Amino acid sequence: MKEIDQNILDVKIGIIVHAVNCKGVWGAGLAKHIKHQYPKAYNDDITFLKQFSNSYKALGGVCLTQVGNLCIASVFTQYDTSVASRRTEYSAVMSSMINLKRHILYNRLDVPLYFPNFLCC
Repeated sequence: MKEIDQNILDVKIGIIVHAVNCKGVWGAGLAKHIKHQYPKAYNDDITFLKQFSNSYKALGGVCLTQVGNLCIASVFTQYDTSVASRRTEYSAVMSSMINLKRHILYNRLDVPLYFPNFLCC
């Protein structure tokens, strides 16, 4: 893995990974910017959440949205939202990374992965 110094939203080829909650709220941080720049990713996220009778079951899941040569990987790492405290569930981080890896291997993807600084903080 190598660290690059660029705005993750400038990436045009590969997979951008970002953490989301199970409530479908993309109101702050990178999620807010992705929602504005790639609204299809947000809409796919809402559709993904609707398949669960209880959105808590989405924890550890991954919703993938293809936009040209770019894929947005929304990883469900927290159930709720909060600006006052950390809501990340680290077991969900692990599960979502395993699920993302399975997707990459199954589809034999050979593209770079991009993670923002402080993913899930």
